Amino acid sequence: MSISTIKYHETYFPKPDLNPIIDKPTFESFYQLIFDLRFNSQPVHSNLGGESHGYIGLVLTLVQYAIQSQTPQYVLPAHPDVLAIPALTTRLA
Repeated sequence: MSISTIKYHETYFPKPDLNPIIDKPTFESFYQLIFDLRFNSQPVHSNLGGESHGYIGLVLTLVQYAIQSQTPQYVLPAHPDVLAIPALTTRLA
């Protein structure tokens, strides 16, 4: 049995490869990174933030999110806890 590998960043994100900031960050490079993160977070459908805006609340300020949403504040999803892998667990090939 084989497990298929899905490249989520290529399948679901409009901009799968973000522009790296190589040297000292400039306003333009930082703004482009924020724009790309927002652009990629919009198509991720989720109601974890309290509404249907998905994960956009992770990359917006509280004021920006309140303007877009009926919910005044983005509700962060709970952290699922530390991943515990039992000893002597084998990997599926």
